[in-house]
Amino acid sequence: MSNSLNLDDLKRIELEILVEIDKYCSENGIEYFLDSGTLLGAVRHKGFIPWDDDIDILMPRKDYEIFKKKFNASNKRYKLLTHDLCDDYYYLFGKVVDTSTTLIEDIGRKPIKDFGVYVDIFPIDGLPDSSVGKSIIREKLWLFRAMWDDSLLEKPRTNKFVKKIRFKVSHMIGWKKLCRILDSTVKKNDFRKVKYCGNIIAASKKKRQVRSEVFKSYTMLDFEDKQFRAPVGYKEYLTELYGDYMKLPPKEKQVSNHVFTAYQK
Repeated sequence: MSNSLNLDDLKRIELEILVEIDKYCSENGIEYFLDSGTLLGAVRHKGFIPWDDDIDILMPRKDYEIFKKKFNASNKRYKLLTHDLCDDYYYLFGKVVDTSTTLIEDIGRKPIKDFGVYVDIFPIDGLPDSSVGKSIIREKLWLFRAMWDDSLLEKPRTNKFVKKIRFKVSHMIGWKKLCRILDSTVKKNDFRKVKYCGNIIAASKKKRQVRSEVFKSYTMLDFEDKQFRAPVGYKEYLTELYGDYMKLPPKEKQVSNHVFTAYQK
């Protein structure tokens, strides 16, 4: 299709979304930080990682909830999608989409209405200070996230008896309720009142955590000839995420992990 978007188009539109989010947050006293590959790109490349095709940011849970309630009334072009704002949106975190675009994911799940080129927004949540408390929350999250994943599939990933039973139970509960269960599990600890925190609800590793001091304030970093907020402890955070983060990965790993096509309406 002639109106399909290439990598440069995606980056331009995502940057426009980020600029809009930054403007809204600055005007409304909402805190956010660059996250993951976007933060790494700012530090290592002063912009996008060359092969990356998305933007990620973090918000403290309280700011995330305020943003969720108010952002969609602020403009017409950009729309925040979350599982409690939309009937068919099943992700555990929010995405601000450009409604002038259409994005179709090839991940074996049902398409989401009004989906478009997006910026991911993850909440920052705290972990209990006790090691036992941490273990309990991590195990619960790992189980409920596996069930949430099952609930979005048409058939089990394996034929193992236990996982087939989990698959059936997950579909009985449904992804909507599992999203609410996961939310209630991670909301219990304000990250500013505990020692450790992170993007817990979507963490790729069970024991991932960082000191809450990392997010006690922000600093400004260059990203594509503009400046955006980054956690003041961004070096510690990037080390937790990537280890030696200034070292480039091997050539075969310099690829995007996302599978989708995007179009301009």
